[in-house]
Amino acid sequence: MLQEGGLLTVGLHCRGHGADCCKRWLMFCWRFGVLRSALLVLLLFEVDGQAELSQTALERPIHHLRKTAACLKIEAALLQDVPEDLGAECSLAELAQRLRTTFQIPVIVNEAALSGAMLDANRERVRLPAGARLDQALTIALPGASGRVDGLAWQVRSEALEFTTEYDADEHLIPIVYDLRGLGPEWRDHPDRFRELLLKIDAGEWSYIDGWMGIGATGDLKPFTGGVVVLHTYSKHREVEQLIRKLQSLSPLEVIEPHPPVPQPERLRGTRPTPLEQRWLAALDGPTPSELSSARNLEEVATILRKSLQLPLQIDMPSLAFEGVDAETKIRVPQLAGASLRSTLDWAISDVGGVPTCHMVARGQVWITTETKADDDLVTRFYDLAGLPECFQVESYRLADISQLFVLYLEDGVPPDCFSQVPGGIILTSRRSSLAQFEAVLRQLRLFAAQTGYPQPLEYDPWSPVKSWQTRKLKLPVNPSQRLHPAMRDEEPQP
Repeated sequence: MLQEGGLLTVGLHCRGHGADCCKRWLMFCWRFGVLRSALLVLLLFEVDGQAELSQTALERPIHHLRKTAACLKIEAALLQDVPEDLGAECSLAELAQRLRTTFQIPVIVNEAALSGAMLDANRERVRLPAGARLDQALTIALPGASGRVDGLAWQVRSEALEFTTEYDADEHLIPIVYDLRGLGPEWRDHPDRFRELLLKIDAGEWSYIDGWMGIGATGDLKPFTGGVVVLHTYSKHREVEQLIRKLQSLSPLEVIEPHPPVPQPERLRGTRPTPLEQRWLAALDGPTPSELSSARNLEEVATILRKSLQLPLQIDMPSLAFEGVDAETKIRVPQLAGASLRSTLDWAISDVGGVPTCHMVARGQVWITTETKADDDLVTRFYDLAGLPECFQVESYRLADISQLFVLYLEDGVPPDCFSQVPGGIILTSRRSSLAQFEAVLRQLRLFAAQTGYPQPLEYDPWSPVKSWQTRKLKLPVNPSQRLHPAMRDEEPQP
């Protein structure tokens, strides 16, 4: 019931009774004098007897990561049951082929990661439990297949289902912005409490997600008003999403007056790619040329892409030669149905002759080089604050806290002023890979700001002590060096 200005609004939830139920309810209310003023009765029912809420709740997204159609197809297959013919014991390589045939999805066996752990895809035996959901069956079957502590793992990466080692899976971290505004006020207004659910605060404390910050774990999270930015592995993100869904099921649906979204600028200021770089970025997000599957080395890859895309591409031969790799070193280009050129290149050149290599868009073209060389190339970029949630526009130093998820991986010798505030924007210096993750967070934050239909959460102060939802007082340890970030030299917030 909603009481507004003397009008009593009653929402009837009729299940299969129709107008007779409404009439009996009106007679009851009139007989006992409940309706003293104007009465408005909202009768909402369907002919087939299916019930509806008096006001349909808007969709409450768990996160704001936009996945490609290829990734969505793989995740849909993971929710299907394992058929009986897949329940027989087989090698890991055979299992990958069976999954490709049965579910029509790309499956990659990371041979380089397995060989680094002295494992062989043709010798490791696995057995999927028939009838179980595919994602649960893989989680059960793979870790203990090798009979070792550093066992096998699976994840969805670069638009393919990957079989790899647990150690390698922990190396690939994904930034995702989770939306807590669809939860109850105890979570929506206090995102630091959600942090408590994930982190082990003190020695001996429990956590809803095992191994979140355990030995070898490098993930972290940063709360902000109405949400939280999480940087972690694919498997941990699955656990975080499941936890939010459970909390969401316990949170009552609220009748929400839609509020205007944060206006999104037509064109952002800041560092923009050149026209040639824009063409390359569009090509990387586009389909993979069919003739690329015939390439057997880096030189053939470069020749095919230059011819089919009519764009410049360079192979960094000095850096590759320093690692003992040349343009004739053999590679294998996988055939990934529906995958982008970016994902295909990620898999094709991720390991060339045992050397980690990558591709990057720089100086108007694509470069194929080693990961070591790419990490040595620091870039400074300016980012516009327009379209971001209000808390970041008013106090842009909060983005410094989020940027530490990525720039802390920089080694010694990085200029101290890697983050600077300017009117209406920020300047960030970091590796290209770190900037790519930070830009992914900015895109998700703009989608977060554009989402309407939520109550306005209370302003979150990242520097205030944690208000624990448990019975005893509990405070997170604060690193003093984080409070004295270069972005806060002129105006440090009060503790």
